[in-house]
Amino acid sequence: MRLKSLLFAILLLATSYRLFAQQDPMYTQYMNNMQIVNPAYAGSHDAYQAALVYRAQWVGLEGAPETLTGSFSAPIRKYNLGVGFSVLQDKIGPTETTNINLDVSYKIKLSEKRVTLKSVSKRGGKYVVRSKKEMQGTYLSFGVKAGYNMFSINEDMLNPENPNDPTVYGLEPSSEPDFGAGVYFYSSRFYAGFSIPKFFSKATDGETQNGQDVRFNELHYYFTTGAVFDLSSTLKIKPSMLLRMTAGAPPSIDVNALLLAYDKIWFGGGYRIGDGFVAIAQYNLTDHLKVGYSYDLATTGLFYHNNGTHEISINYDFKLKRSDQDCRMYF
Repeated sequence: MRLKSLLFAILLLATSYRLFAQQDPMYTQYMNNMQIVNPAYAGSHDAYQAALVYRAQWVGLEGAPETLTGSFSAPIRKYNLGVGFSVLQDKIGPTETTNINLDVSYKIKLSEKRVTLKSVSKRGGKYVVRSKKEMQGTYLSFGVKAGYNMFSINEDMLNPENPNDPTVYGLEPSSEPDFGAGVYFYSSRFYAGFSIPKFFSKATDGETQNGQDVRFNELHYYFTTGAVFDLSSTLKIKPSMLLRMTAGAPPSIDVNALLLAYDKIWFGGGYRIGDGFVAIAQYNLTDHLKVGYSYDLATTGLFYHNNGTHEISINYDFKLKRSDQDCRMYF
C-alpha cells in the first residue's frame, strides 16, 4: 500500500513502535490542564475552568499528527463534586479520531492549615511583595470518565495497489463508547495523580490478522506529579513529571522544570526521555487568563524530516467566591 503521507513511509521504517504507542495524543503542556489525562482533576479548583490546546506535531512532515482539544470543568462545592466536559479531534495521516468526554469527580478534604503566602503585584511601576494568611487544604479526588469515540479514514489519501491489501484491515469508520478513571492527590503546592483514560482495548469484531487481534486502542496508564517551591520572594520553580505506559511500547517519560517570575511569566523546559527536548513558556495576562507555548525538538531520526512540534494553550478561570480552599493554585 502506498500512502501519500510521508509520515508512514518514515515512521514505519524508523520508529514504528512510537507510532503504535501514540494511539492517544501527546501533550507537552500537560501540567497546565491535567483534565485531558485524568478525570479526577475536574473541579479541583474553586473556579470554572476553560482550556483550549492546539498541537501540531512534526511540522513539515506530510500527514503528521495534529490535535485540537477543548475542555471545561466546574466544582459543585455543596456536594464536593466536580464535573467536566471535553472534545478532542486528532488527525494522523488519513485517519481522524474524535472523542467526546464527560468527567465526574468526588473530592475528600484530608487536612487543612493556615499558612502565610507571598504574592507579587505591580503598583506604581514597581513590583510589591505581599504576605497574607490563607487556609491551605490537602485533597484526594476520585474521578470517572464516560466518552464516545468516533474513528474515520480519508480514503482520498490512500492509493492501494491492491484494494484487498490486508495492511488496511480494520480501518473502516467506527464509533464506540468508552470509560476511564483516575485518582488525584493535591494541595496548592503539590500534586500526584494516576489514571487510565480509556478502559476498552477493542479488537475489530474479534477478527485476527496473522494470528493476532487487530486492536484500535490499547490501555494507556498515566502517572503525573509535580510541586512548587519558592526560590525567592519573586521567583518560584515548578518541577513536574509525566509517565505514560502502554502495551507494546517502552514507557514515555517527560521530566520538566519551569520558573515563575513575579507571578507572571513561566519559562523553562524539559526532556522526553529517548525522544527529545522541549521548551515551554506561559504568560499570565491576568489573574484569569493564561497563554502558553511549547516547542519540541526531536533527537531521534525524525529530526532530519520535520521542523519540530508546536503547541499552544489558552486557559481561562472564572473565579468563584472565596472559599476555604487556597485561591492560588499552580496546577
